[in-house]
Order: sequence, then C-alpha cells, then structure tokens
Amino acid sequence: MPSGPKIAKDPKPLYAKLPISLHVALWELADRRLRKSGVEVDQKELLEEAIRKLIEAEGIDLSQIEADVSKWSAQQKKPSRVHTFPRKRGPKTS
Repeated sequence: MPSGPKIAKDPKPLYAKLPISLHVALWELADRRLRKSGVEVDQKELLEEAIRKLIEAEGIDLSQIEADVSKWSAQQKKPSRVHTFPRKRGPKTS
C-alpha cells in the first residue's frame, strides 16, 4: 500500500514554543491592545512585530534584506530517491 509524502508537521503554533514567561507576556500585550483599540490582534503578528523592532534596535536594515531576498529565484529541489539493489544470492557462509 503506497503512502503519501512524509512531511513533518508540527501541531504547535510558533508562539507556543516560547518560554512560559514570554507566552504570558504575549497574551498580556494582546489583551492590552484589545482594550486600547477594540480590535483583536493575532499573537503571531505581535511576535513578528516584536522581532522586527528588535532587529531595528540592533541596527540591522531590514528593508535592504527584504530587497535582496526578493531577487532570489526559488527553485524547488526534486526529492532524492532511494535506490535498492538486489541482494546477491549465493551460498550462506556462517
């Protein structure tokens, strides 16, 4: 019976892999923004925003990186195949 492609899928979202303290802080930030603006904010967006601010605070120009990455040509690599070779039949030596 052939099976489909084996793709590792992690059931946990990105923010669930954070330490408990950062996870709670992310919930609190989302709650504060909900109270302030009245619009529910996605935790993933908050996490991305925090990482962008950290990168900018460290002095890395993110727009230049995005411009360079947009020039990349993404080519999918074909999955490698495993070839089996027939076993040599002959007298058994023990």
